[in-house]
Amino acid sequence: MNIEELKYLLSSVEEELTYVLKKKHNLVQRINALESAEFIRVNGITLDSIQRCDDDGMPWMGDIHRFSEWCKENTKKPWCCWNGFIYRTDDIQKGRLPSNSVARYEDVKQ
Repeated sequence: MNIEELKYLLSSVEEELTYVLKKKHNLVQRINALESAEFIRVNGITLDSIQRCDDDGMPWMGDIHRFSEWCKENTKKPWCCWNGFIYRTDDIQKGRLPSNSVARYEDVKQ
């Protein structure tokens, strides 16, 4: 094969890769949405049971440590939201921020 043929072949492979990666991305998004909805359903999470760090009237937290301290003294809600993900409030209060939360606040229904 000459250079032009190899470049054409490479271009074809890159197009296929783009298609496959886009397809993978869409599947991952669908899986994430379903896992989030299932976690929320199984745990009975409602909007009223979640403490948000940016609720009306809340002081600006800036980082998870400030939010953790605030939660220790100011909330009894079993769940809290940080960066769009839902965590157990007691984990946050103990200084743990699990990296594998599947529950997204956007998926909680009223």
